[in-house]
Amino acid sequence: MRHPTPARRVPEHPEKRPDTGADTPPGGGPVSAPCPFCEVVAGRAPATVVRDWPDALAIRPRRPVADDHVLVIPRVHVVDAARDPGVTAAAMRRAAELLVPGAHVGVNTGAAAGQTVFHLHIHLWGCLGGTRCMPWGCPPPGPAPS
Repeated sequence: MRHPTPARRVPEHPEKRPDTGADTPPGGGPVSAPCPFCEVVAGRAPATVVRDWPDALAIRPRRPVADDHVLVIPRVHVVDAARDPGVTAAAMRRAAELLVPGAHVGVNTGAAAGQTVFHLHIHLWGCLGGTRCMPWGCPPPGPAPS
C-alpha cells in the first residue's frame, strides 16, 4: 500500500454541512474548533492526499501507526460509522479500492472505541516487511487463505 504522493492542498469542494464542521462528541455540547477532516476536505488545512474521489479522500494521518497508514474520509461530515450507513458504505467501498493482501482495515466508532476525531474515517495499513501494524504485532507469515 505504498502511495508516494507529495503533500498538496485539497481542492475546494462545497461542504454539505451548514455549520463550520464542529462536532458534537458523545456526552458533550458542540466543540468550538472546526472538524479537522472537514477543514482538509474544504482545502483549509494541509494534507498529503493519496487518492481523491468525488465523495471521499484518502490521506496520510498525522500520527501513522505504519509507513503505509492511510485514512479514507468521506467529504460529507458524518460523526462516526454508525450515524449514516450509506456514507459509511460508500467510504468503505473507496477504502476497498486501496486494499492489498496483508492489509488491515479499522474503524473506531465512538469514544468508547477509541475514536478521537469525530468525523468518520477508515484506517488502512499493511503488515509487510516488518512494519509495525498493530501494537501487538503482525501475524506470522503463512500460506494465503484459499
